[in-house]
Order: sequence, then structure tokens, then C-alpha cells
Amino acid sequence: MDATATATATTEGEGVGPRAELEVFTTLPSPVTLHTLIGAYLEDYEVRQFRTLDTARGRVAHLAAFFGERRLVQEIAALTIRQYQMARLREGAAPATINRETSALSRMFRLAVQWAWLASIPTFPGRLRESPPRQGFFEHREYLAVRAHLPAAYRDVLDFAYYSGWRKHEILDLTWDEVDLLGGVIRLSPGRSKTQVGRLLPISPPLGAVLKRRKAKRRGKDGKVFSRDGVTVRAWRRAWPDACRSAGVPGRIIHDCRRTAARNLIRAGVPERVAMTLTGHKTRSIFDRYNIVNERELFSAGEQLVAYLRAKGGRNGKSKAIGASSAPNGRSACGRGSSERSGARAHGLPGAQRTAVVQALRAFCHRPAHARGISGKDRVESR
Repeated sequence: MDATATATATTEGEGVGPRAELEVFTTLPSPVTLHTLIGAYLEDYEVRQFRTLDTARGRVAHLAAFFGERRLVQEIAALTIRQYQMARLREGAAPATINRETSALSRMFRLAVQWAWLASIPTFPGRLRESPPRQGFFEHREYLAVRAHLPAAYRDVLDFAYYSGWRKHEILDLTWDEVDLLGGVIRLSPGRSKTQVGRLLPISPPLGAVLKRRKAKRRGKDGKVFSRDGVTVRAWRRAWPDACRSAGVPGRIIHDCRRTAARNLIRAGVPERVAMTLTGHKTRSIFDRYNIVNERELFSAGEQLVAYLRAKGGRNGKSKAIGASSAPNGRSACGRGSSERSGARAHGLPGAQRTAVVQALRAFCHRPAHARGISGKDRVESR
């Protein structure tokens, strides 16, 4: 590129691989090719010190293989991008993977506009529909079943994941310098956190037992807390899927422990802000994805509704529970559509609100009495 003054930073690889030569353009490159955009994209990753540079290289490799690095950017338009999506689908790539790759291409064009190499970016076709986020959880019995089929060293990893909710790489890269046994805490450094925010994890009794076992297995001045303890690499890789199949829960991944820990913290009544701090989640949106808060909120919603209507009935001089029936057989009419509707109508609720109350009462009353928080006295009163 004669018209280009460049400063180069050499890393490992050739082309777009691990030893790619990244170019920082100080004047308008001519012509502007996909190779130009790839160089700017990877250089941006390095300058901004993103942790996923290897992932970015993988996406770039697929784009370069299809379009060709020497292809003029003016030839990359909506139709050719759609052809790329279709070709990747035929190769068996997941829609989410393809979306990340086309997003990388879009980022390349935005950088070109930012550096005034291009006046605009091409129109991109719509994103592919992705599968719903994974919702795998471990019930306690399933965790115990998988644990029983794992080698001892892998059991320690599973125990730590189950009781901490940490990410897999945070666990496997844990060092003894981050463990304060006397203080009873583990301090994750910001540099090892995905969110670049350090955090503190109290050493609970189960985690203390794990660290005690790991300390007994420590060899010399080995800085890592977790190791394979003589298990071969091949056996270590097969240990987890084999244990899951043997336990009757095939397809589970270690990250399911992270979702499980977050859900268990919320179910145990831990404030959401504290749970997020312990697990290292920066935003509440991930809890919405895990669908762990709504369970408790929905269970309590029916109880709150019944308590409100019961209190309102008391103020109106009524002694019976809202929606209760004086059926001759002594059975509560909770769950009966006609009595629910009449109970709501008796309190003068508008039609839309009355419908919502009826639906909530029906869902609530189908639960066992002990789950609804109704005491024996309340059950007698409603008869």
C-alpha cells in the first residue's frame, strides 16, 4: 500500500491468525479492502485491551474465508452478507455465532467511517433468530449424583462452583495469593474478572472444606489452588460429560452451577444486590434471564392479594375470607369460578381488575394450603 503510512505491531501468527501483523493507518489506505478493516478491527481490540481477542480472531477467520481479504469493501453489501449468513448456516454454525460474526463485520465498517476511510456503512440484513438463553440448573440431588461419578480433584472444582457461583475460568485460575484463610475470604482481582471488577467471596464451611482438601494436595510452591492431581488430560476432559451421563443428566455444563447458585441465593432470601455482588453480575438483566426472581415474586403475589382482600373484607364487616363459599359440604369454594367472580364483584372491582383478581385467585388456590401460607384457623374460617 504505497499511499499508506503504517505503524505495525506484530503478534503471533500470519494473516488473520494468532501471529497477525496489525496495521495502524495514518492516511487513507487505497484501496480499502476487507484486509484493511480486519487490521483496524483487531488493532482496536488490542488497544482497548479486550479480553476476547482470540474470539475476535476466530470470527475474523470465518469472514476472511468467505469474502476474501483482498475484496474491496464496496463489494460487500446486504446481499453478500445474507449469502454469508446462509453459507454459515449450511456449515452448521449456530445463529448466535453467525450474528456475532456479522456484528464484527459491522464494527469493522463503523471503524472505517470513524477513521474517514468510508463515508457510510452498507445496509445489513436482519439478524438471525437465536435460540433462547440456556436455562440449565442443578437440583441438589442432581449435583450430588454428578459429584459421585467425578474424580476427587474434579469434585473440588464442582463443589467450589456450586457454592460460589463463580465462572469456570475464575475457579480454575484461582491462586493461593487470592485466598485469605485467616481472614476467611477470597479476593478475586479485577484483572481476572470478566467484568474487570474485583470482588470478595466469604469462605463458607463447604468452601472451607474444599480449600482444606486442596491445601493438603498442594505440591511445593504451586500457586494454583486447583489441579488435576495426576489425572490425565484426556481423562479430565471426559470426566464431566461421562459423570453427567452416568448421573442421568446428560448435557449439563459447569456453568449451570453459576445459574444455580444465583437462584439459590435469591430463594434463600439474600437481597438481590448482595447476590449480584457475590456472583459478580453487574446488571439485573441476567437475573431476569435466569428467571430466578419471578418465582418468589409470583408465589408471594397470590398471598399478598388474598391478605389484601381479607383485610378489605374485614373493614366492610365481613368475616369470611374473600371468595369463600358457604357450601353445605364444608368445602372451600377457592378455585371455583362462580364464587371467585361473585367475591370479586361484591367488592365493586371494575371488569378488567375483576378478571385479573379471579385469575390470580384461581392460580393461588390451586396450590396446597401450606404453600399458600393459610393456617388451620384460616381454613376453618373459610368453610
